[in-house]
Amino acid sequence: MMLAIPNPNVTRGRPIRAMALVGASLLALMAPASAQAPSPGQVTPRSFAPDLQRSPTGIVLPEAGAGQVPAGAERATLRIGTVAVEGGDPGLAAETEVAVGRLRGRMVTVAEIYAAAAAIEQAYAARGYFLTRVVVPPQEARHGGTLRLRVVEGFVESIDTARLPERVRARVAAITADLVGQRRLPLGTFERKLLLAGDVPGLALRSTLEPGTATGAVRLVLSGEQRPVSAEISIDNSLPKSLGMTSATLSAAFQSLAGSGELVYLAASGSPANGWLSSEGPRRLVAGGFILPLGTDGLSFNAEVTLSDTHPRTGPAALATESTLRRIALRLLYPLIRSRSTNLTLRAAVELVDEQQRAPLFDATLYDDRLRPVRLGADFTHVIALTGTTISAGLDFSQGVHWLGSRGRSDATFLRPLSRVSASDVFSKLEFRARLAQALPANFTVELSGRAQYALTGPLLNSERFTLGGPRGLSALDSGLLAGDSGWLVRAELQYAALIPPGPAGQGVFSPYLFASRGQAVNLRPTVLERRTVGATNVGLGVRATVLPAGPLAARAIDLGLEGAREITDGPTNDGWRVNANASFKF
Repeated sequence: MMLAIPNPNVTRGRPIRAMALVGASLLALMAPASAQAPSPGQVTPRSFAPDLQRSPTGIVLPEAGAGQVPAGAERATLRIGTVAVEGGDPGLAAETEVAVGRLRGRMVTVAEIYAAAAAIEQAYAARGYFLTRVVVPPQEARHGGTLRLRVVEGFVESIDTARLPERVRARVAAITADLVGQRRLPLGTFERKLLLAGDVPGLALRSTLEPGTATGAVRLVLSGEQRPVSAEISIDNSLPKSLGMTSATLSAAFQSLAGSGELVYLAASGSPANGWLSSEGPRRLVAGGFILPLGTDGLSFNAEVTLSDTHPRTGPAALATESTLRRIALRLLYPLIRSRSTNLTLRAAVELVDEQQRAPLFDATLYDDRLRPVRLGADFTHVIALTGTTISAGLDFSQGVHWLGSRGRSDATFLRPLSRVSASDVFSKLEFRARLAQALPANFTVELSGRAQYALTGPLLNSERFTLGGPRGLSALDSGLLAGDSGWLVRAELQYAALIPPGPAGQGVFSPYLFASRGQAVNLRPTVLERRTVGATNVGLGVRATVLPAGPLAARAIDLGLEGAREITDGPTNDGWRVNANASFKF
């Protein structure tokens, strides 16, 4: 019989690890807020997928009207008995009656007859039937007789895609095929199909309508160029000093290489002063994904993987930590409304988010968060060309679900706690964002923007918290700073746009601006080391520029930004200035 003799190293291991964790936790808690770097989830964008929706280049329509008004029509008169309208939509009978009622039983000029036909045609156009024409057919006109008008329901006779690049020709033809032969084709349907075709990755689409061979028929001629690969190099200094401050990002997109309208994208970011993607750098991030269209009506599937590591450069009084973020996102997107003036996109997503933080000195896990949120959202934009107004808004609802390996309060242990004691993997929250841009006289624009978050079920884990610091927000603060469970932020800018005239180096536009912003974040059930409310006010000025360089080897576009921002905090910390700079080169 053998006796099991306990290994003293094993039996003593747990107490030692526990003591190490206590020491590490105390050091982390005692570190000043300025020395604590934001977690990877607080400085990583929710998505890296490129925006496929682009502004249209316009639709060239053929010149057409209610027939050619004959010469001398203002002088020739005719007494009308009855009016017969051939064809047409019964739903527009009232509008048609108003137009012909001005003719029936009256002595009118021939010009008034054509004006009535034009009025009926405009009524059809107001309903979206932009191809419908109302004509005065050849007839023998007699005083007191019957006047005949004919409604010709236009249609797309054929679609010519021969001028498109071969790689995307079949995809564009499949999207627009439903337009052929459709009578009473609404402008909204026509516009939607053309815009969806223009959303094919890498394609710059142009469209023209030409007269067809049959009565009322038109030919849709599509042309354009397609860029199979695009890339962007960007650099900015929005991060905290502990994360290297400056980050350089390289991203690339492979667009419709297989001809099915798919998009594959990659992104990598790191500190240029620390070996860029070196494992010892203060921050490195890699992400990749693909977007695959499902059908021909705009529905798409997006899968994305994000990996991020941080090794904050802290002072001697702060605990050295290393953090990791691993995120897998599966998304469905559908453009419920797609037009030149209004767009509404619906989104649904499932994410697997794992975020851990360790203290290597003590070989201790400071927290281990594993979330499995389901997110539902919508994005809305509306452009009022007449007034120069652009409105956009977005709403997201997130529900944490205890499944697929998530960790909640019941799973947390002393040696593997959660990032916040009172938070859990089951949560609910709402996020809202909005923007209003209004053009003013003399090339000025005022822009108001804001975002907010409301935690519906209590405190949130680190990666789901609301942060105030960063570009286009409280930009005098480092990205990811001033976090809370709920919060709000508003920003106002007065911008001026000036053209950079064409020259040997290219052309562009630059826009100086003044801004003011204000934000607050609220910690629910704060600990003794947390403030319930944190906030700040920022004011400052800056300039943005977009340059379109000349030359075959130059970048496609260069975006530059420089800003000075003054921080006015609500707390005891010192106020100060921050200079933000960024540049991106698109190829």
